[in-house]
Amino acid sequence: MPLRPSPSTEPDQHDRSWAHDAQHDAPPDAHHTATATDSLPDPRVRAAVDHVVRELGLAADKVAAHYADPATYPFPTDRSAPEHLLAERFYDVPDDRKKRAGAAVLADLADGPGRAARLGDLAGVDLRSPASVETQAHRLSPPPELAHPGRELGGPSPVAVTTAPPLHHLDLRIHHVWCRDETDEWGADPVRLAAVCLGPDGAAHRTEPLEAGRFNDGDTVTYAPPRPLHRFTLADGHGIPEAGQHPVLALLVLSTQDPQGARDGETLADHVERLFALARRKLGTLLGQDEPGVPGAACAVVGAVFDRLRARFGDDTFRPVTLSPSPRGPRSLAEAAQTSFHGHGGHYQVTYDWHLSA
Repeated sequence: MPLRPSPSTEPDQHDRSWAHDAQHDAPPDAHHTATATDSLPDPRVRAAVDHVVRELGLAADKVAAHYADPATYPFPTDRSAPEHLLAERFYDVPDDRKKRAGAAVLADLADGPGRAARLGDLAGVDLRSPASVETQAHRLSPPPELAHPGRELGGPSPVAVTTAPPLHHLDLRIHHVWCRDETDEWGADPVRLAAVCLGPDGAAHRTEPLEAGRFNDGDTVTYAPPRPLHRFTLADGHGIPEAGQHPVLALLVLSTQDPQGARDGETLADHVERLFALARRKLGTLLGQDEPGVPGAACAVVGAVFDRLRARFGDDTFRPVTLSPSPRGPRSLAEAAQTSFHGHGGHYQVTYDWHLSA
């Protein structure tokens, strides 16, 4: 029997988003960097995530400060600067929220000692400089926890010889999409699902969108059989990668506000893909590009940046959810699970599973 959507169903242990739901109603000046590292066991990875989140938070502050006072806070001309990516989200929020965000950042900048204490090693970044936050941060010394090289990685864990048939495919499948509460926008919500997926080869892929339909309160779409959103290839046929190998991850994205007839580069999933790539690049610089913990840490950065922009900009875009298979063993996976999305005054629940096959 497929797992039916139910108000009483708790999120499965491999749904990484539910712990952040309480943050969505935090006051506008709250900071959410602490929750980004709660599930990361390696202290160096935690330190790197905290550093990158603070740096991207500064870049977001530069966007709002420029809006409030463009002469004093010039925008970087380098189109690859993170400020340009974060500005896409800033200029999507209503003007009154942009004004409040700009005023809040200027007030924060006036609190020099308090701001310096919060920023730590990044306190030397000057938002009045035409150079991007990233450029300035590169000139500063890294935090002490990151000053030494990353750990040496061993080879892949040995795999026991088995006569079981090989399993070469892992599918992320969608069972249900349930609208518990539609958004505040006029009319039915046009719901689109997509994912930014990272396979065991280390390559990231953005899936084709799944157009789930238009939803009002209480509407449910059920896929029978479940609809594959992405298929991962497991080259060795031994099932789920073990600890110490590159993980299988997916950032699941739900959107109700993608432009009609959106092209590449115009959707929320496109934005998440670019933000994930940015976070992965920055973490790889700090920890080493071959560090297996970098992809999961990059997902944590993406979630923390969404939390930060919600708190700072009033941007209530649906926050992506990090999913990973929860194996009972290398060849056996947990049952279907549910995860929730909150944004724009709405609440959606998606039921999904991971399926191994030859």
